[in-house]
Parts: sequence; structure tokens; C-alpha cells
Amino acid sequence: MILVSALGLLWQLPPIIFAVAVLVALFAVIREHRGALGRREPESRDRN
Repeated sequence: MILVSALGLLWQLPPIIFAVAVLVALFAVIREHRGALGRREPESRDRN
């Protein structure tokens, strides 16, 4: 139910704010995936 109400609030926001929220969410997901990859292969960071 909390997710539904949150989506309802986002729907009322201007498109620009909604786009920013989506970008922030994507950035958080990408950062977590990079952290997971970094933990699996710590040597790859040193090479790059």
C-alpha cells in the first residue's frame, strides 16, 4: 500500500521532478552493481 501511495504522489509531481527521481534511483542501482562487481574482482579496479 505504501508503494501505491508513493506512486500516486509521484504522479502528481511535475515531469521534471519525476525524471530526477528516476535518475537518482537508476544511479543508486548502478552504484550497487558496481560495488558488487568491485567486491568480486578487486583487482579489476587496480588495473583500470
